[in-house]
Amino acid sequence: MTLSEALGNNKVSEQSSVSATVLPATIFLFLLLLIFALIFSISPINGEDYALSRIFDSASILDRAGWALEKSIHQYENWNARFGEQLSIFWLSMPKSWFTIATVISISLFSFLLALISTPEEKWSYKTLTLSCMLVASVCFLLWPRLEIFFWPTATAGYLQPMVLTLLLTLPFYSSRVCQRLFNHWSGTLSVAVLGLICGLSFENIPPSLIPYMALITYINFKKKSRFTPQLILIILTYALGWSLLMLAPSTKIRTAYYISALHIPAPSLTYFFWQAVAVLQSFFNSTAQLLIALIATIAASLSLKIKTWRQPISFYLLLIPSALCVASVVKAPYIEPRAFFLTWVILTIFLVRCANEVLDSLSDRFAAIVVIIVGIISLGMAAQIFSEYSEYARKISLRTESIMMMQGTNACRDGFPIKLIPTRNDIRVLNNREEWVGSSLPQVSKYFNCKLTIATPSQSEPK
Repeated sequence: MTLSEALGNNKVSEQSSVSATVLPATIFLFLLLLIFALIFSISPINGEDYALSRIFDSASILDRAGWALEKSIHQYENWNARFGEQLSIFWLSMPKSWFTIATVISISLFSFLLALISTPEEKWSYKTLTLSCMLVASVCFLLWPRLEIFFWPTATAGYLQPMVLTLLLTLPFYSSRVCQRLFNHWSGTLSVAVLGLICGLSFENIPPSLIPYMALITYINFKKKSRFTPQLILIILTYALGWSLLMLAPSTKIRTAYYISALHIPAPSLTYFFWQAVAVLQSFFNSTAQLLIALIATIAASLSLKIKTWRQPISFYLLLIPSALCVASVVKAPYIEPRAFFLTWVILTIFLVRCANEVLDSLSDRFAAIVVIIVGIISLGMAAQIFSEYSEYARKISLRTESIMMMQGTNACRDGFPIKLIPTRNDIRVLNNREEWVGSSLPQVSKYFNCKLTIATPSQSEPK
């Protein structure tokens, strides 16, 4: 097939290319979401999960909910006021099947919302959004910098679910159609205002990154004399209020002071912020390199095919502002955690999928379908490999858990039962092994198992 045949040009319409890809995209999307569900269903309790839950055995749902509420109040007052932290406590207290269903719904909504934003509003349809959803799911498996967002229970509830709510909150700023549907009745306006308050309580660094973008979009709407400008202003105000409440919460100050002391962080100075900025950029590029390279390669491909991908509305390019601010905001954090770049990863994925769609639109229907099938097969291969890694890690955790449970009520548990930490042999992009936290927080892990635990010496053994 020659390049002129592959390119759609005037011979093949964009709609034809989309129609040709919808069937393989639908199949691969279903399979990828199924593997998302399977991996999370076997993903074991890991690291900080131990501190936010306990073994419930045959406890009723009411007992679980009561314990979760009590734990959540304690956590809110003494350590972490983030809404996501409370979600983690709740879902870790519920049966794993419930948590798995909630996670599948969250991942599906995450893919759908990114598909909406990465697809021009005038092109929204079942066919285009199905293709975009499939591309988002593929990017997650192949390029997402930290898959713990989807598979580590604490991170899934604490980061993914609040991010889904945040994307819902930003949708009215992207789509006039969404504005019309939401704000034509006072109940829709009230619902989004409450959502803004909740989202503001969810992250320390994302609201100050998103609010300037929201303000600019609101100003553009004001200049266009949009009748929805007051509602958009209300969202910004409630979002800012929620964030202010989070930052002023006593537990936020307690946690920040703890890290400053524990990590021996010096007093703020220009020198400190300079080297902190260097460390933040290094961490960002190290964690995000694959996603950035894929985006640059896709842009290069579009340019080589003479596709004018840069012709996007100004509102789309304004997303680069929160993307940059999200990275910059980490400079002020007491420590650098790649998950803090979550919003930037989301926006980079949106740009990547938008550009990939432009490329696919320019291809003939046959060639576009071949590309989608190749991407789908590679994604399934990576997903299978990830499932294998989580399965092996879950097996090791399960063996250790069984050995601890067998010792409950014995002298070994009273005096100190030795356990071995599971070594890290996997790619941290795929699986974040939190055994270092387990080793440094044995009292909390011991409380979870109701059994005093110690770290085994080389002479002591544990089931393999």
